[in-house]
Amino acid sequence: MDKDKAQKAVDKLIKLTKSKQLLWEEAVNPQRLEMTATVNQAFTAQFDGKTLAVCEYHYKDVDEFEVPTWNSEVSISITDNFLKPILPFPRVIGRWELFEIVRDQVLGADDILDSILKK
Repeated sequence: MDKDKAQKAVDKLIKLTKSKQLLWEEAVNPQRLEMTATVNQAFTAQFDGKTLAVCEYHYKDVDEFEVPTWNSEVSISITDNFLKPILPFPRVIGRWELFEIVRDQVLGADDILDSILKK
């Protein structure tokens, strides 16, 4: 996948999500688990007949002293119905921003904050 096009696509997804022209939903039981990685949260949206997924996952890494550490990353991909990536996007700027906007949209973060501020 062309990284420049992927960057522009992620920028467009951010814009569409912010304007609520693209609506996401939380993925239930994402099937993207491996021995060294676990999905923390995953969200999907339908776009032109394809399923887009944005996932935050934790993976285990080992340093030069073989000490394991857990790291977090965000992936964006076109997936099958089981959230298995068919076409992963390259790691581009904005992937974390997209994940956070999607998460806030799906979980209703603005509504919760407005409710708290009204009390």
